[in-house]
Amino acid sequence: MGRENSYLNDENINEKVVEFRNELIAHRDYEDEFFYPKLEVELDDSIKLHRLLEAIAINPGMYLNYQSLAQQFDMDRRTIQQYIMWLKESFLIRLLGNYRRGTATLRKTKRAYLLDTGIISAFKPTIDDSFLGRMVKNAVINVLDAEAFWRNRREVDAVVEKIPVEVKYQEKIIRSDLKGVTEFMMKFNVRKGFVITKNREETIQVEHGSIVLIPAWKLLLDPEMIKGNL
Repeated sequence: MGRENSYLNDENINEKVVEFRNELIAHRDYEDEFFYPKLEVELDDSIKLHRLLEAIAINPGMYLNYQSLAQQFDMDRRTIQQYIMWLKESFLIRLLGNYRRGTATLRKTKRAYLLDTGIISAFKPTIDDSFLGRMVKNAVINVLDAEAFWRNRREVDAVVEKIPVEVKYQEKIIRSDLKGVTEFMMKFNVRKGFVITKNREETIQVEHGSIVLIPAWKLLLDPEMIKGNL
């Protein structure tokens, strides 16, 4: 068993995560109570916390259905919500809210991603090609520091500064792969969108503006390719 697995399987994982969180804060130049709130949730079941983190690690970007999770882990809904918030405040996961005009709301549908994709290897030592695309999506969400996705009739993986960003980590990009971005552009009257691909790079003109295709490896090396063009 690797070091990562022994760390995460420790019965006292909650104490170790608090220690990890405190180390992160200690290496900052400042500690602001607003940005780094104290953890007020008492955790009485570290094994279920571990399983909850595993569920997110093997399904990055999962939609959080608290009622379903409560049944799965045999816990009440409020406790699941508290555990999710604990993971978020410990800098282990990030939550994206469903975009509404001008903002993101965390009141309803949320998606959960890992703040460090390296955690995945502790739960999923073998990564196949299909799962690799999900890891890339998680990495893109992190490098863009996304706070929102959009889901209506169609979906967009991230909304950054009111601009839609979709991740399609695949060799071929067909017209239907652009539908979520184009619908967002039409609905919110924006003139630009981005699709993150495996290798394809070009700009496609659509009815409501242009969609820029950027290879994931280029974006991860230089996030300003998007951030500098918002």
